[in-house]
Amino acid sequence: MKISVNWLKEFVDVTSDPRQLKSDLTMIGLNTESCAPVGDDWVLDVEVTTNRPDCLSHYGVARELATLYRQPLKRGEVFLKESGGPTSAAATIEIADPDLCARYCGRIVQKVQVGPSPDWLVKRLEAIGQRPINNVADATNYVLMELGHPLHAFDWSRLRQHKIIVRRAKPGEPLRTLDGVDRPLTRDNLVIADGERPVALAGVMGGEESEISRKLAPFCWRVRGSSRCRSAARRSLRGCTRKLPIASSGAPTLRWRRWPWIASLI
Repeated sequence: MKISVNWLKEFVDVTSDPRQLKSDLTMIGLNTESCAPVGDDWVLDVEVTTNRPDCLSHYGVARELATLYRQPLKRGEVFLKESGGPTSAAATIEIADPDLCARYCGRIVQKVQVGPSPDWLVKRLEAIGQRPINNVADATNYVLMELGHPLHAFDWSRLRQHKIIVRRAKPGEPLRTLDGVDRPLTRDNLVIADGERPVALAGVMGGEESEISRKLAPFCWRVRGSSRCRSAARRSLRGCTRKLPIASSGAPTLRWRRWPWIASLI
C-alpha cells in the first residue's frame, strides 16, 4: 500500500526523516519496501499483512506511529450540512440477505457539479498510484485511502424506483460492470440492486447503468457495514473475485472489502 508522508502528518506529528520512518515502520511489523520522493512529498510502499486490516489506511498507519512516537493522534474534523427531508423519503434500502451484509447505509447528495477534482486532491491521489476520475469518484477513493472505508456513489436518478436492495443474484442475471464487461451472475454473487436489476457487484465493482453520468445530478453515497456472519461474507467475496476476475485500476482495493467496517465512521 502506498502511503504519503505528508498525508500521515495530518494525523500525527512525524519529525523523523522519511528513511528513518521506513525503518521504524518495518520495526513495528509494517514492512516498508521502499521510500521515494514524489514532488514535495515522500511515498512509502508499506506491506500490510492480512491480520492487520486496521492499517489499510493513512489513519491506521498514523495510529501505529502515534503509539510508537508517543504523540497524540489527531482526528479529522467533519463538517456536514443537512437540508430537506430524511434520506429515507428519497430512497429506500432493503437487505434481503443479512447473512452476507447486515448493515447498509446511504446519503443523498444534491446540487454537486460533477467535474475534475481540485489540483491538491489530484496530486495526492496520483502520488499514491490512484487514477483521478472526477470529483465524486475521487472523493470516495480519498475516503478509502484516508480512513480505509469503501464507499460507492450511484446516480440517484438512474436507480429505478429509487430503491437499493442488497441481495443474492438470480441465476443468469446480467450485469455490465464499470469496465464495460457483461458479467453472468449466479446465486453465489451478492449484488446491489435497484427496484428492477443489479446495479453493482457488491464489494467488487459498480455497474455501468448506475454510474454518475450527468454534470449536475443528485447521487446516492452508500456505506457498506459489517456482516454478522463474517466468514460467509468473505467466502462470497473471495468466490466472486475468483470466478469473475476483474482487472482495473481499482482492483487492489478489493482487500479493504474483505473485512468488516464500522459504518458510523462516515
